[in-house]
Amino acid sequence: MTVDLLTLSIALNLANVLQCAALIGLALANRGRAGPVWWAAGMGVLAFGLIITTLRDVTEVPLVLHAVSHAMVGGGMLLLYHGVKRFFGDRGHLRRLLLIWLLILIANLLLASTGDMPPLRRILFSVVVAICSLLIGLRFLRESRPDFHSLVLFLAIVFFANGVFLPCAVLPRRPKSTGWLSRRHGRPLPISSQSQQLLSGRLA
Repeated sequence: MTVDLLTLSIALNLANVLQCAALIGLALANRGRAGPVWWAAGMGVLAFGLIITTLRDVTEVPLVLHAVSHAMVGGGMLLLYHGVKRFFGDRGHLRRLLLIWLLILIANLLLASTGDMPPLRRILFSVVVAICSLLIGLRFLRESRPDFHSLVLFLAIVFFANGVFLPCAVLPRRPKSTGWLSRRHGRPLPISSQSQQLLSGRLA
């Protein structure tokens, strides 16, 4: 069966926006809890970054916007991680996460400034999201409260699966020629990144 990737990307973007709206409602209904507001912020940043990514299928987008969109997805994942830590009562280190995000942004901008090399952008993107997913999964595993142990274990498995799935889906296969770093190799398809982000955002 043939699937139109642009239609699928738009549908997944809509799901991300609806999920962000749901998390905003959750944050407003639980103002006394620190976590939900960071989940909503993270999902919002992540969704906006993926919307920019989808624009590449509609019109020509400057490489700098590619870099910004990838950095926004990484920033959204960092905010989700911070939200999970705050939800479970951890102090969190927002300044440290901000510094990490700035490094991610700088790395993406440096890649954009050297030309269009999609495999390297895929590697950086997948490594950032996979590490964030694994960190979130590890934080869930540390939580052993009996009242919602099953839910926490399920979410940990989801994020661990996400951390393994993304590198397998987007890292370049064995190159057939020495020109695998050139733009002729093609740019990353949005379907894998969109699908994994739809999976990774299920915190509510």
